[in-house]
Amino acid sequence: MKGLLIRWAILAGVLLILSQIGLGIHVSGAKAAFFAVLVLALVNALVKPFLLLFKWFTFPLNLLTLGLFALAVSFVVNILLFWFVGWGGEVVQGFKVDSFQAALVGALALALANAVASHFIQDRRRE
Repeated sequence: MKGLLIRWAILAGVLLILSQIGLGIHVSGAKAAFFAVLVLALVNALVKPFLLLFKWFTFPLNLLTLGLFALAVSFVVNILLFWFVGWGGEVVQGFKVDSFQAALVGALALALANAVASHFIQDRRRE
């Protein structure tokens, strides 16, 4: 649980940094950043599996591309979910994404930050 909270804090920090760069991602403060990361995690956990169901219908294309098509679809779904959560500041108060390009940069930055944080911060479960 402690590792999860640390990763969320890192991702919230990345959101705050992205908002300061001026890429079209706006975060009003740390509270909004934490809440945005929480909503993004919930949306990814609940909605993304339903959106990725059509992967099964594209099995021949996945087979021909050795799974790269499925990876690309997953990344596009991440971008669209990031854009949806930041859409007009209506889903999460204080978090707004202006364009698809901003969502692309934000989703990529969060994915990279999450991969690095998950590599270094692991939850140790007691056995």
